[in-house]
Amino acid sequence: VRAGASDHRGGETSRDPGGMPKISWRYMVKIAAWLPRREAREATGEASLILGGAQFARVLVDGYDRPWLLNADHVRGWIASHNTRRQRLSEDLKFEKRWPARTRKRMVVKLESICQHQHHRLKTWTDASTVMIAEYCRRHGVGAVRLESRKDFGVSFGWQQWIDTLARKLDDRRIAFRDATKTAE
Repeated sequence: VRAGASDHRGGETSRDPGGMPKISWRYMVKIAAWLPRREAREATGEASLILGGAQFARVLVDGYDRPWLLNADHVRGWIASHNTRRQRLSEDLKFEKRWPARTRKRMVVKLESICQHQHHRLKTWTDASTVMIAEYCRRHGVGAVRLESRKDFGVSFGWQQWIDTLARKLDDRRIAFRDATKTAE
């Protein structure tokens, strides 16, 4: 592989015929190996999940007296600020305002851009927060997670999408997920 002076690794230098500049080379070796995974310990514990309320999520693992908390106050702020901004822009787009077509199109594009940004931000946060919970449960030997309740978060939130993502992340780690709120209804 060709190497540069900034690589800080030893190598070999050669010169092409005709007095061309020196070219540094280094040798690379690729070793492929299959290493068996350690057997996973038997996951026997159970965790309760409570969504909404004072915290975004609270995970209670059997045998532990302290719950794992996810507050997500910043997410509340994102949602509230997005709703306010979208509402104000929508009010400015009302037909009675009579904006020129070019200005109106720019406003609509801006509104779509704001909504797309919010969608991406919440999707990224949903993926990250569900992985945190799934990994916490895996580390504590949890075999099943039971969704106990879902309360108001203070702002409208796509709970079902978040729960579906969590169920997928738990399934990837071979942890069962049960929604006790559906059976109560």
